[in-house]
Amino acid sequence: MSGPIHVVSLFSEGEVSHQLQLVLFGSVPWIVMATGAILFGFIMDRLKKDSLLSVLSYAVVTASLVAISFLNDLKAFLILMIFTLFFLNPILLSSWRLSTRLSGEMRPSFVGGWMNFWGNAGGIVAPFISALMLEREGFSRTFLLSSLIPIAGLLCWLSLRRWEK
Repeated sequence: MSGPIHVVSLFSEGEVSHQLQLVLFGSVPWIVMATGAILFGFIMDRLKKDSLLSVLSYAVVTASLVAISFLNDLKAFLILMIFTLFFLNPILLSSWRLSTRLSGEMRPSFVGGWMNFWGNAGGIVAPFISALMLEREGFSRTFLLSSLIPIAGLLCWLSLRRWEK
């Protein structure tokens, strides 16, 4: 018996297409964030104004999170998430640069290690807190409350920016 061999799929052709679209669209924010890291790194090395870009980025991230809390459209949500993740880069880059400045030449690895530790600890705890907030407060209120995090970060940054060269 010759002829084509048919493989039974768990998904119909339409479902596979839908799953592929979700995977592609779900990865776009992270691709943009990775590209933004390189772009902002290049810009920040040229401008030498970490503080200004950080303050502006904190404001953009906060405004985006507040706007997300009022959305009912998935495409608008995705666009604002891309925007938010893109503007996290100056915050992250300038924070690493500041940690090196604060520690001087003697202990940048130790200070960077502590920064990385707390970043990882936040990455472990945040999904649990977010899930609890989503269950208890709902989608809109969770994003609205999440906007307090960059506000707190901005206040910390403003208190530390006096060390900018």
